[in-house]
Amino acid sequence: MPLVSAYLLPHGMQLIPGLDKKRFSKFEALTKDFTTINKHIKKKSPDRVILISPHGIALEESFCILMNANARGYLPELNDSNVDGVLIKEQLNIALDPDFSDDLFKYLKKNGIKVDSLVFGSKNFYSPIAWGEIVPLYFLQEFLLKVPGVIITLPQSRYDFANFKPKLFEMGVKIGEFCQNCPERVSLIISGDLSHKHQNESIFGYHPDGKIFDNLINNWIAHPSEKSFLKQAQNLNISAASCGISTLTILDGIFDTYFRQNGCSWEGQLVNYAVPTYFGMALGIFEPNKHKD
Repeated sequence: MPLVSAYLLPHGMQLIPGLDKKRFSKFEALTKDFTTINKHIKKKSPDRVILISPHGIALEESFCILMNANARGYLPELNDSNVDGVLIKEQLNIALDPDFSDDLFKYLKKNGIKVDSLVFGSKNFYSPIAWGEIVPLYFLQEFLLKVPGVIITLPQSRYDFANFKPKLFEMGVKIGEFCQNCPERVSLIISGDLSHKHQNESIFGYHPDGKIFDNLINNWIAHPSEKSFLKQAQNLNISAASCGISTLTILDGIFDTYFRQNGCSWEGQLVNYAVPTYFGMALGIFEPNKHKD
């Protein structure tokens, strides 16, 4: 079975050491626990990694697959916001796999998914990436030196979650089908943060549903076969304001495919959860645990 593992990874830029020295201590425990993710993905040893991000190049209605041979992101000193700054401290260069990306793109398009491909400059040039891709890739870059990746970004339509939810789930179903039929062993990186409603002083404000939402997602990470946790969280998304609900809905579609087609259920592990700022952040590991004979 080619899909060997999946990971929920947060994408707050303050997780990266040196970018926000004043506040890094609040993020340090989460940062350290990325070592658990690295150890797990090395053990699973996939041939390809697919990253799904809610904060990258966002087309109006279509999912987007990057077709460049490489991706490049910049790590600024966070003096303008929690994702941006003028002084660039470091750059992140990641190899992508245009051929595998093209295979996935053609499969999704053939099977009714509204998806486009994107080349920035030329295929041998670097595609720009934002914090939704930069942070997970930063912590996995040592492994990704040997394993080329695929980057999928979500459209602006995902902000209308109630109406776009079926398309997110169907995207997951088709990614799951593709992975089952490809010869390479694949791991998925699901980029996403939880509720953004944990502090009054933030631009999102406070809502008590934020804590309820995060608890539901954390329970679902630990028990991914218990769909009620995710469904309840989906119903709270307007009041909880989470970017991760879109990518987690895709992951649910992937799990659904694997269960329907070969009886494979999934187990999960909540590695860490914290609210170091106005949004919740969780690290999660998922892997298949049962197969039909």
